[in-house]
Amino acid sequence: MAASQSSIPPASERLYDLVAQHAALDVALQNLHQKRFFSAADELEAARLKKRKLQLKDLMRSIK
Repeated sequence: MAASQSSIPPASERLYDLVAQHAALDVALQNLHQKRFFSAADELEAARLKKRKLQLKDLMRSIK
């Protein structure tokens, strides 16, 4: 398995990792918004998740 991973260009591997992180943050944000009661702490967490998603998106664009 290590041989197949070494044939993947480092930028592609990094991009794949960023896409996976972005998707995980999207799921976390969706789960947060499905709560019945949205507290101030939830709002803060949602803002943090959105900010991180934007950071990841910027990184993905810089790699492409």
